[in-house]
Amino acid sequence: MKNNVFIIMIALSIVACNTKPQTDNVAERERDSLQIMVNQRDSKIREFLASFVDIEHTLDSINIKQKNIYLKTEKPSDVKAGIVDDINREISAINSLMDKNRKKISDLNSRLKNSGGKNKELEDAIKTLNQQLSQKQEEIVEMNSKLNILNAEIMQLQASVGFLSVENATQTDMIVTETAELHKAFYIIGTSKDLENENIIDKKGGLLGIGKTKDLSNNFDAKKFTQIDYTQLISIEINSKKAEIITTHPTSSYRLEKDKNLIKNLIILDAKEFWSASKYLVIIKGS
Repeated sequence: MKNNVFIIMIALSIVACNTKPQTDNVAERERDSLQIMVNQRDSKIREFLASFVDIEHTLDSINIKQKNIYLKTEKPSDVKAGIVDDINREISAINSLMDKNRKKISDLNSRLKNSGGKNKELEDAIKTLNQQLSQKQEEIVEMNSKLNILNAEIMQLQASVGFLSVENATQTDMIVTETAELHKAFYIIGTSKDLENENIIDKKGGLLGIGKTKDLSNNFDAKKFTQIDYTQLISIEINSKKAEIITTHPTSSYRLEKDKNLIKNLIILDAKEFWSASKYLVIIKGS
């Protein structure tokens, strides 16, 4: 400890200032009285030395905590919420130690005044401690100023990250919504009569009802269709002896799965190609 030699010199000076030569003819009573004074003097010396050592230890602890804070804030980009909590605890501990030192020095001054004597070495030592404490306070003020700037930077960074997170979430939602919209398709299966009654199909052309073609109605109700995500659908159940697809879909993109004389399912071989021409599928089944 840097002030150990100085403290020992103070102790010796106190002894020197308070020790008086004794003659051989001092009475027993005076020797007892002097012994009490010596004991009291020794006790005061120990108290002063203990206070000096305690203050030095406290200053050393503050130095260590300051170094810890500087190390943790060396790279502002690495400062996380947990580290900020650690820094705040270190600052709280430093403030507590500084208050402790102020009280100790104030107590030293009071005891020195109440001792009734004047000791220049001790006064100089207390003055030095006060100077060290003032210097340390300046360092702490400067450190707090830097930490305030760092906190502002961290808050700004967190705000930016938060904004980006919200923006990314919004963009993700938009992409999901747009993708779902792109993959949306509709299908309906029914007899010709049922689909015509539902205004899903129109019969056009022909003579006296012969040779008429069936087509998707211009004003059909989409709510009567089954909505699907075409990337998730690979087959549609038909279960009919006859099946006619009246909407436009490339023949290479699907096949009809049969079991004896029954058309069981429509198997979609290439979903993207199948739904490329129309997002609506109308299948007319019959006996």
